[in-house]
Amino acid sequence: MTYNYLGKHKIIKYVYPIKYYQTKTMADLDKILEYLRAGSIGKLDLRWGILNDIVLYDVDLSGIDLSYANLKKADLGKVNLSNANLSNAYLCETDLSGANLSNADLRGADVKSACFRDTDLRFADLKNAINLSGAYFSGANLSKADLSNTDLSGVNLSNANLSRANLSDANLTFANLDGSNLTNANLTNADLSGAEITGAKLDIAILSNGTLRRPYINSLDMLM
Repeated sequence: MTYNYLGKHKIIKYVYPIKYYQTKTMADLDKILEYLRAGSIGKLDLRWGILNDIVLYDVDLSGIDLSYANLKKADLGKVNLSNANLSNAYLCETDLSGANLSNADLRGADVKSACFRDTDLRFADLKNAINLSGAYFSGANLSKADLSNTDLSGVNLSNANLSRANLSDANLTFANLDGSNLTNANLTNADLSGAEITGAKLDIAILSNGTLRRPYINSLDMLM
């Protein structure tokens, strides 16, 4: 079942998956619809929500509580999720391209194969996020984000803005950092073995005890 809501200058499409927990999914979507119709006033509580496969576009859900929610394969392109609580949420294969996740709490979230292309993640907290394999952060703004103690091995961070980001104790082995901005980033104890850092900017980056064994370097802009 598909429900279309015509908002101001936009169409919001809700896909109601016919599967287990369908009743819960429909109830959670009705809460979102009511919240949007009311002008996105206040904070919406959807902890433990079942919202997999939904499609939302360019709507304001800032400050929403989606902790422990199931958002697998949801399409949330350009959605405003600033200051949202997504801690321990299931974001496997979720599309967050162009979304605003500034100041969002993603601690403990499962973001396997999630797409954060051109996503605003400034000041976001991804500390101890789990299962980032296949996640795509190309062009994302992760300035001042907390990515400490995360496993970013093999993750695509090309052309991402990681200036002043906290990457201490992060596993960046074989990560793609081509063209990324790591100016003033904290890479203390980070492992960049085999990472692709062609054209990356590491001006004044903190590399105390960091590992750079056999990284792929070409035109590296690094001042230490």
